[in-house]
Amino acid sequence: MRQLALLSLLLTTVAQAEVFRWTDKDGVVHYADKPLVPEARPAALPTLQTYQAGSPPPLIGAQPAAAGISISAPAAETTIRDADGKLTIEVAATPAAGQGVIYYLDGAAQNSTPTPSTALLLSRLQRGTHTLSAALVDAGGRELARAAPVTIYVKPSPAPH
Repeated sequence: MRQLALLSLLLTTVAQAEVFRWTDKDGVVHYADKPLVPEARPAALPTLQTYQAGSPPPLIGAQPAAAGISISAPAAETTIRDADGKLTIEVAATPAAGQGVIYYLDGAAQNSTPTPSTALLLSRLQRGTHTLSAALVDAGGRELARAAPVTIYVKPSPAPH
């Protein structure tokens, strides 16, 4: 138990450490936990994907889909500005034993097997309009419920000043 507490403290400390990024004369990008060269700058990193067991907190003003799944983030009509095209999709659902979630981007499944996770990081989203959805499925892959689709817009990041 004492080792688990120590590991937890260590991971928390590492997760809060700042990361620096720079490109060398050959165009190679480097990352480090301290600025090793004068041109190193803090790196803009995406939020870590997390999973929390149990029921999600109720959403204020949100109505979950009939059988218990809805998109909780991002909100409908959100404009995403991320240079790497990254986005975390979150659902309000509590998969029972043997159930999981399949995430959809523009109608195509983004995970090949159902996951108990209520969040999934999507990468390399192309510029334009996209539709997100998710389905709660049983162990056999039979769809039990599907979240109402959410439309989002991906646009390039604003130019740095």
